[in-house]
Amino acid sequence: MKSGIFLATAVLLLAGCSEQKEQFQQAVNSKFRSEFISQCVASIPKQARLSTEKAQQYCTCSADKVLETVSATDIAKLMGGRGEKDSELQQKVVDAAATCMNTLK
Repeated sequence: MKSGIFLATAVLLLAGCSEQKEQFQQAVNSKFRSEFISQCVASIPKQARLSTEKAQQYCTCSADKVLETVSATDIAKLMGGRGEKDSELQQKVVDAAATCMNTLK
């Protein structure tokens, strides 16, 4: 009987942890997305003559593609500034963003 209660408690705790982990991951992704978009828009040179709307569309698409293709661990690296030294990770970001070039037309 005690083992049944322990098992039920453990399942509930694990379910709660899973839910908290999911909420945490969503918060991290949301923060990454907003920071990525902001930095992306700011980094587009004026000479590109890209409207603010087009820049926003491109950067939003790029952020979404990065979140789809890059692992949570790599997102943490990028947010912590450690991703700049990882050429493989940088290439993943560039490749993901490249799929959004059609938004510039």
